[in-house]
Amino acid sequence: MTSGLSPAQQTLVIRAEIDGLSQLILDDDTAQWHHISFAAPGRHFCDSGDPIEPTILGGVEWFPVWPDVPDCENRDCNQYGYEHTPADDDPPREP
Repeated sequence: MTSGLSPAQQTLVIRAEIDGLSQLILDDDTAQWHHISFAAPGRHFCDSGDPIEPTILGGVEWFPVWPDVPDCENRDCNQYGYEHTPADDDPPREP
């Protein structure tokens, strides 16, 4: 997230619904979830009708794409979600 500021001067506010063990990987201009156990970020109880929640990065909603295996919660899938870059005009959104 290039801004001309030193790393000590940059702040990124992140909001996410976390159910278990997941890692948010921030690298240069990209963000990506590595989900390990329990429900994937933003997916807790989606298999029972609750809405899918976005990860919010600096005020921008991001809906990572998951394989939805064995269900929409992606429990214990040990997968990576769709990588997001701030330059994406319209990042993929879940229905």
